[in-house]
Formats: sequence, structure tokens, C-alpha cells
Amino acid sequence: MLEILPDACASLPVNYFSPAVVNDSNEFAVSSHAYFIREAFSLPLCSNVRSLSSTRFYHLGIRHCPADMTEVEGVKVLTPNLSLTYRAGELRAQRIFPRSNRLERDVNEVINEVSRVLLSSVDCLAWFRKPIFCALSGGVDSRMTLAATVGQRDNFQFFTFAGEGNARRDLLCTKKLSQLLSLRFEEIQLSNVHPSEEFSVLYHGLQGETRAPNVKDTFARQQYFGVNDNFEVRSSISEVSRSFVRRKFHTAEMALTADAMVPIYKRVPFSRKWHELIRQEFATWMERSSFRDVEKYGYDWLDFYYWEIRVGTWQALVLQDADYYTNPTVLFNNRKLIELMLSAPEKYRKDDTLQVMIMSTLDGDVLKTPIVKNFGKKAWFREILESSYLKAYQALIAR
Repeated sequence: MLEILPDACASLPVNYFSPAVVNDSNEFAVSSHAYFIREAFSLPLCSNVRSLSSTRFYHLGIRHCPADMTEVEGVKVLTPNLSLTYRAGELRAQRIFPRSNRLERDVNEVINEVSRVLLSSVDCLAWFRKPIFCALSGGVDSRMTLAATVGQRDNFQFFTFAGEGNARRDLLCTKKLSQLLSLRFEEIQLSNVHPSEEFSVLYHGLQGETRAPNVKDTFARQQYFGVNDNFEVRSSISEVSRSFVRRKFHTAEMALTADAMVPIYKRVPFSRKWHELIRQEFATWMERSSFRDVEKYGYDWLDFYYWEIRVGTWQALVLQDADYYTNPTVLFNNRKLIELMLSAPEKYRKDDTLQVMIMSTLDGDVLKTPIVKNFGKKAWFREILESSYLKAYQALIAR
């Protein structure tokens, strides 16, 4: 028997395929990239994903596949909180978290324990004695990581990209913060060099059509940083505990159905054909992942939908972009830590209150400059559009 247990943040994606789908073989394949499985078994690209990626709506949204699909026909991605077991020719995905009822904890208990774990995570990184880089933005998540580095900042090199759009938002904020905290800080202006043909072919082959627009930025980072055995710390998983989907779409309650999952996956076209196709993929994934157990154990299914779909597919590909030049890592890559944050009373998770309280406990000095909402007025306007889109889609398409 072989059992695969993926990490909480999908920092090392698990793509899998069973040849039994197309023949009677007892073999199966698993890889960090669907591309390698495609090459090994001469599999075709998934026609539905290719069609979806070419729709006009698709280019306006997040670039990742619905449910646990990949761009390769028959290859699935193992979403977080599941294990994959292979025994005697049978391949089975099984839910490993949650397995017990959600326990609501006192917020101070949550804050103290989360703070302790984050400090331990930073100490663990420093133990490897490798250079550690950490991107800073003006937002909540990277500020949480900054607060956690309070005892190890001499081991960290912080940076902010100075490209167009960042100058008034992230750069202004992070430069001031770096001065206040005496951080080792660098303002990085990436080159505008066109990716080499060799890099483009490699990137497109490994990352697929959905990530193809990111090749230029990935190449620019590789050119700037070089290929080194360093760490680059990412922070976004803390969004799981922040009622992200409810805030994004300005919605209070949503029934747990495959229909409901379609328009919050991304802005899909107003098409009953596309709705039914994507709905069926989510329905199959719900069954395969025992997703209804999430609600049975008292958790908000939207939090786990964000965790298992957004983090498990899109963020996994984002982290793979860093693989071309360094070792990406996430301080929140710990199910017990995320469970702790999800155990805080709802009133602390409706906005950034829980995160701000954790920062205050770790190092209140990181709050000396205001937290900048991602993309400012543009984000506010986008949330209004997202909310309007969802309401229109529910009224016209979803059941």
C-alpha cells in the first residue's frame, strides 16, 4: 500500500492519474506537474479546459482549473485535506481534515497559541541557515509574516517590487515600515527583458496554458535573483481564516451545492452549457473529497472551499513560479495552525480583527503604518462588480 499525505498549503502539488481509466493496468502515476504524467502516458490535453481558457470571461478571472481538474485529460490534482491511497490497483482519495467537530475557543487563547506557532515556524526556517527572502506588501498577510519574524529579522531580506501599480500602494507603505523597523529592505525594479525561447518552452510545458501569461514575470524574477538555494516566504494562506469568500462577494449565507460553487470559482460565462459542465466537475469532486463532512463538523464550507480550491489549485501554481529560482515556503503551512485560527469566534473573522490582534501580540510595531487594502479603491470597485456578478449569475443561471 502507498499513502500520500499532501501539505496544507499545496506548496508541493500532487497530480495523479490511474491508467485503469483507459486500460486495465494496475499502475498509477503521481507528480508535482501534470505535464510529466502527460508525457509518460501520451495523454491528450483536456478539451474542456482548453475551451474554458479561451473564453473571454476566463481572461478576466483567476487562472486555474475548476474543481480538481488539470489541463491534462484524466489527471487530477489532490486538493488539500485529502490523502491519496493506492492498494491492489485501487486508487482512493480520503478526507483527513476535519475529522471532529469545530471547537470555538476563547480569542485570547487562539491569539497566544497562533503567535507561539508562528514564532516557532520562523525559528525553524532560520535553523536551515539559508538566506531567507520575504516579499512585503501593504496588506494584512505579509504584515502577519513580518510580525512573526520579530526575533529573527537579521536573517531576513525583505523586498517590494516597484513596478507600475505598486508605487502608491505597497512601495510607499513598505519603505516607511522598513525605515521604522530598521529592516534589511530592497526596492526591486524587475527588468523588461523578453523571456528566452528555452525558458518560454520549459515554462509553458510545465505550467500549462492557464499560467502562460506569467512567464514574463517569472523569467524576470529568475534573472534578478538567479537560481539559488534560498527560501522565499509567502503569506496568503491566512486568508482562509478571514471569511474571504463572504467578504469578496458580500454574501451572508450560501447553501452547500455544486451549483453554488460554479460562480464563486471564477467569473464563468453566463452559459447553461458551461454551468452544467463545471457544476458536474464540482459535484464529482464533492463526492470524491467527502466535502459535505466540512459542514457536518460545524465549519463554514466557504472557508474550506477557499482553502481547498483557491489555495489547492491557484496558489499551488503561484508557488511553483518561485521554484524556477528559489524554494517557496509558507509560515501557515500547518493544519493545526489554521484549525486554531478557524476556531476563533466569527465576529473576529469577519474582517481583519483576528490578524491585527495576532500582530499586536507578536510585535505591535508592525502596525505603525496603516494596513493598505489590496489595490485600494480598485479592490473596492472590484468587490462590487464581483458581488453584482454573483447575484446576476444566481438569478439567471444557478438553480
